[in-house]
Amino acid sequence: MISNTKSVCLPCLRGNMGDWTYYSTLMSLADVAERIRPAQEIHKSHTLCDMIQRSLSNRLEDISNYILRQPQHLFNSIIVGIYEGDPQWYQLEATGGYAQDGNSIPRVVSESLGALYLTGAEKIFALDGQHRVEGIKHALGKKKSLGSEQLSVIFVAHRNDQKGLQRSRRLFATLNRYAKPVSKLEIIALDEDDPVAITVRSLLRDHPVLSKRNVIATPKGKNMPSGDNEALTTAVTLYEGLLSLVAANMKLDKNSLREFLASRPSEKDLSRFLEESTRVIDLMFSSFPELMNYKKNAGDEGSALPYRSTNGGHLLFRPIGFLAYMSAVSRALSAGVKLELVIRRIAQSNLGEINGFPWRNVIFDGDSGTMKASSGKGAVEAYSTLVLLCSGLEDAVSSGDKKNCKTVISKALASDGGGLSNNYKNLFQQ
Repeated sequence: MISNTKSVCLPCLRGNMGDWTYYSTLMSLADVAERIRPAQEIHKSHTLCDMIQRSLSNRLEDISNYILRQPQHLFNSIIVGIYEGDPQWYQLEATGGYAQDGNSIPRVVSESLGALYLTGAEKIFALDGQHRVEGIKHALGKKKSLGSEQLSVIFVAHRNDQKGLQRSRRLFATLNRYAKPVSKLEIIALDEDDPVAITVRSLLRDHPVLSKRNVIATPKGKNMPSGDNEALTTAVTLYEGLLSLVAANMKLDKNSLREFLASRPSEKDLSRFLEESTRVIDLMFSSFPELMNYKKNAGDEGSALPYRSTNGGHLLFRPIGFLAYMSAVSRALSAGVKLELVIRRIAQSNLGEINGFPWRNVIFDGDSGTMKASSGKGAVEAYSTLVLLCSGLEDAVSSGDKKNCKTVISKALASDGGGLSNNYKNLFQQ
């Protein structure tokens, strides 16, 4: 229960939608932090309340860091339920006045303008925006001066009986179910803080090959659109490939990487990462015969057909293969191998044909001419281990890497009734 909370009067608009009457207010971040609780009020069960509480911890640090580190931070409205206390709506009279065009101010304007008075005894809980509320609390714990900033908060009435609980739970579920997360493609197109997204945009705009029309496909996910015979890879695949370079070069774990992507680096650092990424891409285009040939008419109709078809093709022209190559490059660089040597070794290994060893019946079904589903969470790492072993870069592979790779490959082959051949066994014994 909120205790010793002072009364407050909030500027407010009143409106109606469906069978809800809502009150759209401005609240200081200090008031948000002090007055608004997680949506535990909609459940009587302690277990269900704990489930909601645990779900809040995943993004709290990210949102707090965004508020603290991004001067241009801005949130959309949060929606809260309110009950108990004695909240009062005071309508402001605006009728009788005139707008600039000489027309009288409509009655609906007067009926919508007002103030919402809270005594401090109310119970307020987040129906939509609970992560933002908890992130605000965390940020204010580190920087109290942020408390004077204002956030748009929409109030709806809640009744603490069975029907009221059901009604609020339904609204909570609806708001959160249909809140569409930003896709990775949208991040690539719009994010001004993520250095990898910024780099991908620069490459798509300025690189002599990647900037050509149709060279990079733009579906929402990694997978290549069915029937695409022009693109080298997809924008999301390029993003994730460069992401592995960042993680390896900067030795970032999962949490550190997420934090790094949320804060825009200096222009100097952005230029350096673009230069490094361009160097990797250029070396690939000058080292792999398939990419050298593709470059001549990149993006033209059918330009990718020799390298991606039901007969097989080259691993780089499949998203999972492109990621395996980029992961292999990143791991070799982390092991201290020079970039030029890494690319040259991989290009000279002649392991690109997916309808042959070591990829047939692992990632490509030679009989049906289709790609197989990735074999578990560590598939990309396992395939990059194969790339490293087949390229004579075993110094970048640990015994644990070999063990994991062997497990993934064995599982993939077993799904077709096969097992590890001597070629595979020899690789894992290196």
